[in-house]
Amino acid sequence: MSNSLQPLRKAWGQMSPRERRLGAAVLVLVLLCAGFTAVKSGVRYVRDLDDRIVSLEDAMVNDIQLIARREQVERQYQGIATQHSSAWKEAEIHDRLRQEVMRLAEKVPPELDKDGVPAQVTSGLGELVKIPKIGEGQLLEGGEGYRRYALNFQVPDAAVGDLMAFLSRLQDSPQSLRIAKLSLVRNAENTRCLADLSIIRTIANLPPDAAASSSTPAPAAEAPADIQPGEWLSAGGTLAPSAEMAEAGKICLRAEAQSAGAQFYTLKSLVSGAIYEFSIDITATGSGKLGIRDEEGKTPFAGEEILGNAGQPVRYRVQFAVPQGAGGRAKMRLPCLVLDEAGAQAYLDHFVLKKVDAP
Repeated sequence: MSNSLQPLRKAWGQMSPRERRLGAAVLVLVLLCAGFTAVKSGVRYVRDLDDRIVSLEDAMVNDIQLIARREQVERQYQGIATQHSSAWKEAEIHDRLRQEVMRLAEKVPPELDKDGVPAQVTSGLGELVKIPKIGEGQLLEGGEGYRRYALNFQVPDAAVGDLMAFLSRLQDSPQSLRIAKLSLVRNAENTRCLADLSIIRTIANLPPDAAASSSTPAPAAEAPADIQPGEWLSAGGTLAPSAEMAEAGKICLRAEAQSAGAQFYTLKSLVSGAIYEFSIDITATGSGKLGIRDEEGKTPFAGEEILGNAGQPVRYRVQFAVPQGAGGRAKMRLPCLVLDEAGAQAYLDHFVLKKVDAP
């Protein structure tokens, strides 16, 4: 080692002081460059590790969310599965689709039974849109495992807002409907219009085990239901669909009071003596109360809830017995939201009504 360093020592000894200083400076610069390169590589490696950790954390969060939603998705799938059958003939498909269209055209659509069939097509509370006639449909070629059925009909005279609510109901129907064609003609003298619609229903050919598992679906009320704007009425205020305060990708309903004591409600006709329960998510920005009132909105039932106005969503749950009414049924404003001050707002989401006991 000593012999190998001898030439370097000799060369160093022959250098002038100036050359020695330059040589030392070059050596320091080389060491600094080597150190900088090593540190930069280390920082890049650590950054790559951080990015990988963040990616893994995001994947874990997504997996946890998917697992949490799995049960709800399975319930909703089972609810839709009851609307399908490989054994249905063309006439059965047409009859079910005609009933569904007429049900959704009601101002307050009747509820479906466990098999997805309405107990009655009309609710007796009036029509949201009028459909005078539904003609014959056509069974179209589908693909592997499904069939399609097309149906054409006309809404000859309807307000634009009511028609939009009806179209939204068609899209959200458990019968897997989609609007294939839509033609609108507006009357120049007013805001009413005529609509020609072509809708297509997709019928899945379920395997026997899937059909058996869907024969006893979970109650639809267990899963939060979307607000249907066409079902809601107001007295002294305005109602409008809104994406604010709603879940991702969904629409809630914004209620704004134009005068003190404004009411926002759905009108329901329920079986007298039966016990029902409803729940609803409300985000209020003003004082108010939530409860049940008679058909005229004058007499409140006992136990109205006072709204919190912290601007955060709150789920309210109310159980009640239906009073006696004519013909064994009673009409009421349910739920009935009252805003105390003009300008107060509330966002309504996830309204669910279910029967918990029968007379």
